[in-house]
Amino acid sequence: MGFFSAIFVVGLFSFYLYIFYDNFVKNMIFSFTKTIPFEHHVFFPKKLSSEQIKIIETHSNFYKKLSPKHKISYEHRVAKFLKRYPFIGRENLIITDEIKIAIATTAVKLTFGLEDFEFNSFDKILVYPSFYFSRINNENHVGEFNPQLRLLIFSWEHFQESLFDKRDNLNLGIHEFSHALVYEILFYSNNSISSTDSNFKEKYEEIKFLFGHKKYIESIKEIGYLREYAYENIMEFVAVCLEHYYETPENFKEKLPILYSKIEELINTNERFFVH
Repeated sequence: MGFFSAIFVVGLFSFYLYIFYDNFVKNMIFSFTKTIPFEHHVFFPKKLSSEQIKIIETHSNFYKKLSPKHKISYEHRVAKFLKRYPFIGRENLIITDEIKIAIATTAVKLTFGLEDFEFNSFDKILVYPSFYFSRINNENHVGEFNPQLRLLIFSWEHFQESLFDKRDNLNLGIHEFSHALVYEILFYSNNSISSTDSNFKEKYEEIKFLFGHKKYIESIKEIGYLREYAYENIMEFVAVCLEHYYETPENFKEKLPILYSKIEELINTNERFFVH
């Protein structure tokens, strides 16, 4: 066998070995351990400036609790997000590093437990100074995910407000990115074979089952922890639950332990990322 033929055979064997690992071995390990092999080991991490990292620290308590290894992975994902998605200011709003990183770090925080996750269901992010008028339903909005136009839209004023008060269970960024995440995994990435995507679909169906259980919903309404908007539909229910998960996790776990566990499993996030 010639040199080039040998290289071809080795390359072909390596390719099929990777496919076997990626499709079967990795998914089997995840099904037993709920962790991904070599999770958050980044060989060539993208870097952020010290000023950019300070902005992350200002806006993300989640980041500050991470282990050194996970902080590298987190910064890498933020850098990838900044490079991939253009931010467009509307009504003369100037897009600053703070705006971009505050939005990017929210997306990364939400998806940090998912395998090297990137959104493919939107192409750009529009940012307005405050309320903006939506021609879709002729109303003022503060944020929305629009899969038809492939847009994510925020009011910077309201995005900031939801960041500064970290105990009111209102987080505009988490809410709209949650809609994008559900759409991405359930309706947009139907051919995905990622173990965390499959887990997300499974847990989403379990939460959907709880949402359809009238007695259970009546019982959690009586507790009064989730705001009324959560009960509009299953999409809003998940989005509101995720806001609570990131804003007041201790209260969530105490008041609604079953639902808390399902939300934690949905996004595959727990204290394994944190310094103990």
